[in-house]
Amino acid sequence: MNPRARQTTQALLDAVRRRMGTVISVLDEMLDHHEAELTAPVARVELTSEQHILAEAARREVEESLRMLEAAAAEASAKARDWQAKAEFAERIGRADLVGQARENAAAAERGLLAYSRELNETRAFLHEWSVRVAAADD
Repeated sequence: MNPRARQTTQALLDAVRRRMGTVISVLDEMLDHHEAELTAPVARVELTSEQHILAEAARREVEESLRMLEAAAAEASAKARDWQAKAEFAERIGRADLVGQARENAAAAERGLLAYSRELNETRAFLHEWSVRVAAADD
């Protein structure tokens, strides 16, 4: 590489480094600004008796939804296992046409199970946070 091209390349690299440094500095400032919000504990909430009764009814509905999600996840898990077993059987008997379809169905059931698992985790986290942070006020 000739010296002039090397200088031009070096100048471009220096300019890119300066810009990257600026972007990183801005991101650091933004993270510093929001860090307090992200690390501060959520305040405990005290509800009036009337509010607490209504809120508890809503919480029980969420718990019922959790049970329904658990049942759906168990069903999706069973379906995934069943389709995987069908794919293995189809492979053993030489039915390549059925193997692909069974594997696709197993993968679809596994994707459903993953979605249910995420929803279950989020719902459990919500209920845990609820138990830690919500209380009836002493009226």
